[in-house]
Amino acid sequence: MQSTPGPTPIHAPARQPPSFGAERSQAVVTAPVSAGHRWAARGAILAAIAGVVIPAIFVGLRSLPLLLIGVAGVAMSLAGAWLGLTHRGVRRWAGTVVAVLAMLGVIVIYAFAEFLHIVVLAVALLLIAGITARVALRSIGPAVPEYDVPAPGTHS
Repeated sequence: MQSTPGPTPIHAPARQPPSFGAERSQAVVTAPVSAGHRWAARGAILAAIAGVVIPAIFVGLRSLPLLLIGVAGVAMSLAGAWLGLTHRGVRRWAGTVVAVLAMLGVIVIYAFAEFLHIVVLAVALLLIAGITARVALRSIGPAVPEYDVPAPGTHS
């Protein structure tokens, strides 16, 4: 009796460590980067640097305590949001109130210190940096292939 051969397994070629110099046999082909992508990347870097440096330049040493107040307010707001999302009843309401009051407190302190407009400018610059970085990285290189995989624990 003759048996029919089953499917032959497909093995991926073994990964070779990267080699440098003249002995490298395979060239890596990358998609060309356009001038627009380069300028978007430069803009992202400059906007990020400006978003970090502007508060220190305009407010000077006074910005350090205000920065610490902002970090404390964000930490309190995140803790309150966590309580509001993970608990029920009074704890949920208390967490939500803490989250809202912490952010409002930081905004009021920044407004009285005449620091709010500088923070708004810095946040806007950081948002612009993120957007331009995304534009700079859009459609560079081939798309990553996707594969259908069965759910864990199910074998067919």
